[in-house]
Amino acid sequence: MGPNECSGIGLETVILMLREGASVLMTDIAAPALDTAITKAKEVVPSHKGRVETRVVDVTKESDIEAAVAYIDPWGGVDVMFNNAAIMHPKDGDADECPDAIWDLTFSINVKGVWYGSKHAVRSLRKHGKKTGSIST
Repeated sequence: MGPNECSGIGLETVILMLREGASVLMTDIAAPALDTAITKAKEVVPSHKGRVETRVVDVTKESDIEAAVAYIDPWGGVDVMFNNAAIMHPKDGDADECPDAIWDLTFSINVKGVWYGSKHAVRSLRKHGKKTGSIST
């Protein structure tokens, strides 16, 4: 998961996964958002079978995603990767107004971040000999 995952769709997905017995590694670029989200998830699902942990990840850095995926190797690797990081920057105007820096940031998070997540999820599935899994955005 990624920026802003720790609220809205990302947090609700974590809650649903915990209710189903999954172990979940919640990620975000902001540690305070992770602290708030894990507290909320544990309040909503106080009794769950799976583990729930957090890790600060910047999805624009492939090494962060690779490290997060490696972190769950002892858990058995990836079964589900929810690439939920995305932004809509307030300075992102229409096609002729968007500054290059905002375009590059948006592309890095919304496109490259998803690619990095998918790439390392596939590698984890293969590493652990899994024949099924789910990678979504």
